[in-house]
Amino acid sequence: MTSPSQPSPLVRAAAGADAAAIAPVLARAFDDDPVWCWLLPDDASRVRRLTGLFDVLLRRVHLRHGA
Repeated sequence: MTSPSQPSPLVRAAAGADAAAIAPVLARAFDDDPVWCWLLPDDASRVRRLTGLFDVLLRRVHLRHGA
């Protein structure tokens, strides 16, 4: 609950233009996931590779039609 002196946070649906900001957040969130650690065993490149994967998925699938 917010107090009268605190504004309510703005919540909106993500758009395709947001993919560049969302992808690295998802990559960091899944960096230590056991399945992704197994699929991408190189710790040094996992976040970079996941960022690219999530960016493509967001732009081409999830946010493609304004969903």
